[in-house]
Amino acid sequence: MRDVPWPPRPRRRSPSPPPSAATPAGAPSRAETVFAVIAVFLTGTQATPMLLGGDEAGGARPVAVHAVFLSVYCVTFLLMLRTPRVFAAFLFGTPLLAITVLWPFLSIAWSVDPAASIQRGVALVGSSLLGVHLARRFPPPLLVRVLGAGFMLAALGSAVMIFAVPALGRMTSENWVGAWRGLYFHKNSLGSAMAAGAVILVFAVREARGAGRFVFAAGLAAAVVLLAGSRSTTALLAFVAMIGVMLWARSVRKTPTTAWLFTLLAAGMILIAALPLLSAAGFRAAMQLLGKNAELSGRLPLWELVLQAVSLRPWLGYGYEAFWNPDAPLVRLIAQSLRYTPFYSHNGVLETLLNGGVVLLAPVLLLYVATLIRSYLFMRAAPREPTAALPLVFCVFFVFANFSESKILLRNDLVCSLFVGFSFLTARAVRLRFRAPVFATRRTAAAPGGAR
Repeated sequence: MRDVPWPPRPRRRSPSPPPSAATPAGAPSRAETVFAVIAVFLTGTQATPMLLGGDEAGGARPVAVHAVFLSVYCVTFLLMLRTPRVFAAFLFGTPLLAITVLWPFLSIAWSVDPAASIQRGVALVGSSLLGVHLARRFPPPLLVRVLGAGFMLAALGSAVMIFAVPALGRMTSENWVGAWRGLYFHKNSLGSAMAAGAVILVFAVREARGAGRFVFAAGLAAAVVLLAGSRSTTALLAFVAMIGVMLWARSVRKTPTTAWLFTLLAAGMILIAALPLLSAAGFRAAMQLLGKNAELSGRLPLWELVLQAVSLRPWLGYGYEAFWNPDAPLVRLIAQSLRYTPFYSHNGVLETLLNGGVVLLAPVLLLYVATLIRSYLFMRAAPREPTAALPLVFCVFFVFANFSESKILLRNDLVCSLFVGFSFLTARAVRLRFRAPVFATRRTAAAPGGAR
């Protein structure tokens, strides 16, 4: 495993440099940092389509909406041109990641809507480059502050929408009247964003100094309040799980032996608590406890119908984001059965199967497992840096984000961008090498002339 190239940590009592001080060589400039915060806000919220026109389905949108995201990706591309080797590192150094990101262009050959796959694939590449840029240019201690500032803007804007413009900032659907949604089309989107933002702001509070710590603490409190107001059960569970992983990571760095003992005990208790869920009665009781019905708010019937559609084209799917055309025969059949027209499958795995079948799902799962392992090794390589646990915590959040929503290879979305960024970061920082067994090494050493 390669040592993690970590920047030196400043002492707590050392005075901060004056604002007029020159930017250190290689460090992000103030303008680049401001751009990163704005990019996090724009891709981490749905403010652009909400305010400029558009709907949650992501269909036909005004040119202004596409122009905003395209501008962000063009600036990102220009910034990355200063170190063009990063493109080669992305394509050839992380082949599994490159294949998944470039999949939309491969799927044109069999897509049921090639034009949609091309257009949306360009946005996916832009989103991925943004994630690579953030993870490459901003080391974790600085990245959490950039992300924290972006999520603070999202929380502030959402609060303004909720209380100043409640007709837009609150849900009006029959089942969720009054639930907060802020700068998002749905309450679950607000809850998911605030869950991730709250945990990132915990890191930011830890890294900030002086007045910045109080500012991030205020943002953390706002994010938690918005999370509660969204009434999103999945987001709340994700927040609890991420906090648990943060505490676990801290204990692993401080007292590894004791931490692993408690890990085994906690895993055993979770398994015992999960056993009743295997029965229908236990599952219904758990859903009632969480305020859900046995059909997970209508998702189970949708998932059954999507699986039937997947079975028709299981290997290559229907092309990247080409399935949910409301005029398509299969979508019409699903709409007739559900009595409403869905625009996605409400599950990351199912949506991936629609986008590329088993051929796409396999590398995506392999990429996630590899990123999870490398994130753990990345954390262990820097035991004195709390923010080294950020990629690992995000991997846990990524699972929850794709249970009832779909964030895998999602264009114009910060969650997808960060997953690509952390995958690139950990793949470049951590190298796994499988050595030969001991007995083979000894046998080789004993060979005449050291022959191999």
